[in-house]
Amino acid sequence: MNTGALRQLVTLDQPAGSSGYTPLDPSTWYCAAIAEGGAGGTVLIGRYHPGITVHTRVHLKGHVYHVDEVRSREERDAELLLTCHEVFDDEVVP
Repeated sequence: MNTGALRQLVTLDQPAGSSGYTPLDPSTWYCAAIAEGGAGGTVLIGRYHPGITVHTRVHLKGHVYHVDEVRSREERDAELLLTCHEVFDDEVVP
């Protein structure tokens, strides 16, 4: 992994039941957006963070993303690839 490419500092939080979301520990993560797809989707790559799951929310440059998939590159717990989609406050979730 090219650590110089990890220029985006994002904040991470997780669901806390009916009280909303609480920050992960640690709550910040350096990553790189390596691809952006249509419909608000993006792929993020960064160092391994044990707290990131498909329930995690990522805050990046004023946008909020939900994690759809978490992959550990080569299953070595050194790098994570996150497939995410952007969510909006007025979005109705079925």
